[in-house]
Amino acid sequence: MNTLPWGWRALHPLARTACVVAAAVLFTFPPPLLAGPGQSAVWLTRRNLDSLGLHNISRIHPKDLRYNETKTLRVAVEQWIPHVEVTAYLDGSFGIRGPLANLLDVLASTLNFKKEEGRIRVAVEQWIPHVEVTAYLDGSFGIRGPLANLLDVLASTLNFNYTLVRPSDGAWGAPNNDGEWNGMLGMIQRNEVDLALGPFGLTESRAKVAEFSQPIMIDYYRILVKRGSPEINPWGFLSPLGPTVWLGMVLGMLVLSLMLSVGVVSLVKVREGPQDEWATARLVLNQFWDQFAMVCQQNLIYIYNAVATRMMVGMWLLAVMVIMRSFSSALTSLLAVRNIPVRIDYLKDLVDDRSFQLVFETSTALTATMEQATSGIYQELRGVAAEGRVSFLKASDLFDVAYSSVRAGGAALLVEDATVRKIISDDFSVKGTCDYYIGKESYYPLIFCIVGVPGLSIMPAINYRIQSLIEHDLYSEWIASLLPNATSCLRAPSSITVNEPYTMEGLWGIFVVLGVGLTLSALVFVLEILIHRKGLGKGARLPPRIDVRILSGVEGR
Repeated sequence: MNTLPWGWRALHPLARTACVVAAAVLFTFPPPLLAGPGQSAVWLTRRNLDSLGLHNISRIHPKDLRYNETKTLRVAVEQWIPHVEVTAYLDGSFGIRGPLANLLDVLASTLNFKKEEGRIRVAVEQWIPHVEVTAYLDGSFGIRGPLANLLDVLASTLNFNYTLVRPSDGAWGAPNNDGEWNGMLGMIQRNEVDLALGPFGLTESRAKVAEFSQPIMIDYYRILVKRGSPEINPWGFLSPLGPTVWLGMVLGMLVLSLMLSVGVVSLVKVREGPQDEWATARLVLNQFWDQFAMVCQQNLIYIYNAVATRMMVGMWLLAVMVIMRSFSSALTSLLAVRNIPVRIDYLKDLVDDRSFQLVFETSTALTATMEQATSGIYQELRGVAAEGRVSFLKASDLFDVAYSSVRAGGAALLVEDATVRKIISDDFSVKGTCDYYIGKESYYPLIFCIVGVPGLSIMPAINYRIQSLIEHDLYSEWIASLLPNATSCLRAPSSITVNEPYTMEGLWGIFVVLGVGLTLSALVFVLEILIHRKGLGKGARLPPRIDVRILSGVEGR
């Protein structure tokens, strides 16, 4: 050792061991750039990229090159902070992190040798479109989808093998009353797995039990309900004018009738002298009747000879003409159109509509927020759950509910936007129809990641590769490839045009109005007969009125 340079002797034994290991590895395996025939090439072809799940990339950086043969090295390590930190696990194993751990990971990934730590245990549960679980006859299972592609990329570039494990409760993870977590996060907390795919929404409480990776995507929750069927509205003849227009027209008619009544009664009193109460009542009722007749587009035969009276009636005629012409033209169009009703757009609509059963995925970040909320809409949703109107299901059961209860119209599904679009895309691909409606409200945004046990040594390398995939938009491309018809129903029409004869089903409302009007007319007629027989109102004189055929252009009746 005395022949060694002083700087070498000054190094810590662990540092000298790392240098010896690095030198031995570099001299044992030839560098990739010197690879001969049959060994790894510097540039990979697109066919090789497909096997790695890296589509749309023609080149790989030399740092990602690997060797054809696999070596297993035994590496001695001991804690020396800040160079290397050792983390002990409950099962007796341990992991390392720090600068030397990063160096070892780089050597393992680029030189393709394996550490003797064994397989990585990965928790996974079905959540279409992110990951789909396929069970085999021998009891094992496999996965496919964007997260499966991501896991294969990580395993191939970081050179590890993995074992898939499913949670017994099929949940993502939420804290129980005793503070322990269920689902895949519970498996992370109990060190039953090293990695969990999820993806998991990032929350403060979850970050305390698991280490989150770089974000994979950002998604929002949406409301999925059955699209309404075209309805025939028997009272649709009122639809051309809004409630405020109808109210304004009625108030205008009443105000004008009162003003005319006051003016005419005063005019008659000046010209003809005081009138008895019956004559005055008939004068007032005539004003109301004349204005109503104009609204019904009937001709006005007489008008009292006064400039002020004629001006008020003329302005009212102009307003009624514009309103009723607009009404008649819009009614013609509406009778040929059937509207598709929209009942649910916001969470508040679901809370107020007791005919809907709400369906959530069990043990998620949203359900945990609902349990802890003390005010606002999430607290109201917890109240709905207390009423028994909420069902919590596993992610693997959501599609069955969407194609049964939601399609039937009795349930509303509250899940992430990617799941909603997958349901709509698959349904349109099979049936070619748009049977579902997505509410306008987007709520509860979440950052989605994969998670690992705290201090997982390969998490920095995982983060680096995830960031590269996201920057190249590969994960979004994998998702989009599974949603070929997701946009087919986003702008489905809210009304349809029909070309068929009108039936009583759509017009019985107007016949109700006719029947009520005839009944009232009959009652008024009977009342007039009774009044006439009792001699009431006899001798009452009506003031002179002028013929307005000049104004209307028609012959008097």
